[in-house]
Order: sequence, then C-alpha cells, then structure tokens
Amino acid sequence: MTVEGTLKKHLCIGCGICRAACPHGAIEMVAGRDLVRRPSIDREKCTSCGLCAKFCPNAPAKIAAMAASAARTRGAQPIAPEGVLARSFLCWDSGNDDGRRRSASGGIATAIALKLLEERKIDAVIHVRRVLSGRGEAHGVAAVSHTADEVDAGRGSIYEPIDFSDALLSLKDGARCFMTGTPCVVRGVKTLFAEHPRYRKMKLYTCALVCSHNVTPQFADYFADRKRIAKDARYTVDFRDKTGIKDAGNFNSCYAAEDGTNLHLANRNKNGWTRLWRSYAFAVPACCKCPDFWCVEADISVKDAWGKKEWIADPLGKSVVIIRSEEMRNAFAACAFETSPLETPEVAQMQKPQLVYKLDEAETKLKRSVLSPANIRNGHFRQVLTAWLTRWTYAHFGPFATAVVFKVLTIASSGGRKRKMPQHKNPA
Repeated sequence: MTVEGTLKKHLCIGCGICRAACPHGAIEMVAGRDLVRRPSIDREKCTSCGLCAKFCPNAPAKIAAMAASAARTRGAQPIAPEGVLARSFLCWDSGNDDGRRRSASGGIATAIALKLLEERKIDAVIHVRRVLSGRGEAHGVAAVSHTADEVDAGRGSIYEPIDFSDALLSLKDGARCFMTGTPCVVRGVKTLFAEHPRYRKMKLYTCALVCSHNVTPQFADYFADRKRIAKDARYTVDFRDKTGIKDAGNFNSCYAAEDGTNLHLANRNKNGWTRLWRSYAFAVPACCKCPDFWCVEADISVKDAWGKKEWIADPLGKSVVIIRSEEMRNAFAACAFETSPLETPEVAQMQKPQLVYKLDEAETKLKRSVLSPANIRNGHFRQVLTAWLTRWTYAHFGPFATAVVFKVLTIASSGGRKRKMPQHKNPA
C-alpha cells in the first residue's frame, strides 16, 4: 500500500508528509505541469512498508471516513471532537497594528507562536512564508523558524499547496514545535508526530488556518499574465495586502518586486481576483472533495472574522479562534489580545455556504458521479470542471486560451447574466 491510491483518486495535496515519513528515502517530490509537487517513488528503494500511505492525510479511506462522519452530523457540524471542550473567541492582537497589518487577519497565530518562543515552551515554528519567485515557480515555501524575528517576518498567507518535507526532515531529535498550516496538512503532521518513530519523541502544538480551498501556483501566474506583469519579472505575491483598504473584506492583490516596487496593487473586488477565486479556477483537485473545514483535531483553529459586518469594519482584521487544549488556552491568555467570547452555535454557522458544500455535501461528492444530478445541483460539477479546465488549458496553451475558457465558463454558470458578487457575507 502506497500513496498511489491518493494520487489515483486525485486527493494528493503535495504536502510531502509521505516523503517525511519514508524511512528509506524512496520518495521525492516532483512538480507536475500544474506546478504542484507530488510524490515520485523509487521502486529500488521502496520496501512496501506502507508508512507513506499510513501518514498521508488525504488517503482515500481517511477522506471517506471524514465524509461519512460529516453526513451523520449533517446540519450540525461539530467544531471539536466528542468529549473535548472548545472555547471560541473574537479577538485581535491589540497594541500591534504593524503586525496585524502584515498578517492575514488578527495576527493571532503569530502572536501565540512568539509567546511560546518567549516562554521557551518551543524552539521551532513550522510555517509557510512568501518567497521571491517568477512564473512556473512556487510562490511560498515551508520554513522552520527559531527566532522571534524570523517568525515575525513570516507573517501572511499563501494560497497554494506547500511541500513540508524538507522542513520536517530538518527537525532534530527532541524538537518542540508550533505549526501553522491548512487543516489537511495539520491533520497529517499531528499524526506523524504522534505515531512515527522518527517524530514521536518531538513535541508539537498545532494551529489550523481554516480553509475553503487552495489553488495551484498557476493561479498567481495567470493573474500576473492578466495584469500584464513582465514575463521575466520576479516578485512576491500577497493576496491579503491591506494598503488603504476600507475594511477587512476588501484586501488588495499585490505583486511586489525585490526592491519593494509594486508591479500590481489593486482591490481584489475591483480587479477580477475575487471572481476568479470564488469560481474555483485552478483549484487543487482534492480541495473540491475535502470534507475538512474546522480541523477539529488541531489545538487551535483560526479564521477571519467575516461573520458580521461590524467584525470586518476594522481594516486591520480580526479573527475567530477556537481553542481545544489547555496548553493553548494558557498561551492564548498570556497574549495581549482584545477578546470577546463567542457561543458555539454562532461560530458553527459562519460561512454557511462553505460549510454546506465542504461538509454536508461531502459524501455526495465522493460517492456519486460528478455528473450526477445531486452534484450538478450543489455546484460540484461546475467547480470541478472550472478547476480542471483552467489548470489544463493554462499548462498546455497559456493565459490567452485560459481567459477565453474562463469567460465561457462564467457566462455558462450565470446563464448569460452578470451576477453581482456579495461583499461581506463571504469575502473569500
């Protein structure tokens, strides 16, 4: 049993956990035409031990089990495992406006990581940071930071799959780590640290960044093409820039050159970014089927506070936080956060359309044909088609053909009518 089952089901997210788990060095992560790094197995080194499949967070059996669980609790999805007390808050890192400005929302994950470092409860932070890149390259990498300055410099979000294998393999025996990442990756790394011989002597605290879906690096490249950024340009990509925004639902998309010059900076609700994102263009195939939203297995889950207009009124952003462990409650309490408790029902109903699609419809998406009436009604067919066609067309024919395809898909999905995009109910 190997990760090939995950690949055949199009459930691979390129996280590299299989490579980090392989005791024989039989796996390398190789970028495909969509620029996502996926495992390639050296058959001469492979002993069929099965560890790669065991620790793969998106192994078909695991995804099926999560979808079945979501089906059993349809309409009342839990935000914590049974028997675990979860406490929820609206909060932000008060007194640190610069940090919040550079963070995706309230700066919560970074502040907790810094507090754990300060109190010497951890010696490493596993996270993702943006890198200077060009077309055809990854725009973010996994990093292991050991100092407050390194952690602070890594603020921000990356919207594409990240290979964590080099970062995980670099950890030393006895490492004590705090990790931030999307639910799928956090889920896999937590199991790795709990059960794998190489990692189980290490300590891990987990912070899941609540996620609707990820896109391949092609998304950023295509958008750069549409904004006529020079083909040979190198830049950092920030889709959560807050320069001059009026509220936390109006981020900018920003491409900045190495010297800090903006190659493109515009509000995402005005430059076409939001429509492209919501359509699932360039979406990673697994994200169309993923039944994980809250990552109930994480010590803490963090999401943008988009549930109410008054929450997003602050342009620096606020966060909704769900805390599930005593250690995280202590770290949270030690930080200089402005907080307001939230009731579980209030949290569980946030971003209802995403919850219905990712959780209530999870088993339907897995068990029925993508062309079934049910999957046409719930939007799964449209999103899978858009994701596949944009990835394939861009890889083979480039940006112009992709723009034509995307326009045709947009017209078809709207019945030929222009739809006004809601601004506050679901900014993502």
